[in-house]
Amino acid sequence: MMTAETNLLECLDEIKLLLEEEQRLIMTQHGEALEAMAKYKTDLTRKMNQLLKPTELPEEMSGEFKSLIRHKVEAIKQLQETNALLARQTLVYLGALKEALAPQSANPTGSMYAKSGEVHKSQAISSGWLDQSI
Repeated sequence: MMTAETNLLECLDEIKLLLEEEQRLIMTQHGEALEAMAKYKTDLTRKMNQLLKPTELPEEMSGEFKSLIRHKVEAIKQLQETNALLARQTLVYLGALKEALAPQSANPTGSMYAKSGEVHKSQAISSGWLDQSI
């Protein structure tokens, strides 16, 4: 294989390893490490864009090379989809947890209309379930 082909395959392998690490970090909820990983991801994306310039790629790619690229790209695509799903699940979970811990109004249907037509919500607030148990 030519150098450009080798560099491209190595870059795809790096991206796959990075996404596998990202998946592990999402599942273990290591936010700080995920933030640090974002810069490295950006660098790899730039490197990939440079390698995909028409001047860097060989004119004729072998069938074996194309097959390797397809296989690696499909694995990367699956990892990205899984990581996106895990991230969405984490956000939904954290949102539900935040809502459960937040104070809630004692009478959620206690809205009244003023003569001006404005809605006045009840000012009675109770603690969230965590505060109530303490």
